[in-house]
Amino acid sequence: MKKQKVQKFKTGAFRDTDTQKINIIGSFSPLVIRRFAEFMRDHNIKNGELQRDESNWKKGMPTKSYMESHARHSLDTWLTFEGYENFNIEDLLCADLFNTMGHLHEILVEKLQKKKEKSSNNKNKCPLCNNTGKPCKSCGEYHRETTSCPPHEVRMRWVKNICPECGRREEEKK
Repeated sequence: MKKQKVQKFKTGAFRDTDTQKINIIGSFSPLVIRRFAEFMRDHNIKNGELQRDESNWKKGMPTKSYMESHARHSLDTWLTFEGYENFNIEDLLCADLFNTMGHLHEILVEKLQKKKEKSSNNKNKCPLCNNTGKPCKSCGEYHRETTSCPPHEVRMRWVKNICPECGRREEEKK
């Protein structure tokens, strides 16, 4: 078993610096999660009626909206911390948590969408120019120098209907 490096703190706590696993339970405080869920519920009810579902934010909001709200709540938190105001610190921190999670959610969703688009767009792309083209007529794969991509038609090197990369013959047309 590989010895793992650990970081030890004065409190006696230590942290594994090499682990690749995520620890959901250890990463969150159930007290904070419960308080945040209460905050979400309380801020989705107006005059005793549910105004929106707690997951309404997952429909998408501009990241600018999250940043502007974050700045306001951070300022209120700071003013309260310095003793200039007396806002409910729990609500302020939950609001900040909401903005942080919402902002990160939007970034991650966009990242996943780009990855998905890139993956689906590359399935039928010419490896030489990235335009959509046709694969090798014999084996169905894309080979260097063998593509039906119109701008690279000159790079087709079919001699007697044999693919120079895989050696297979093009199927005879009936």
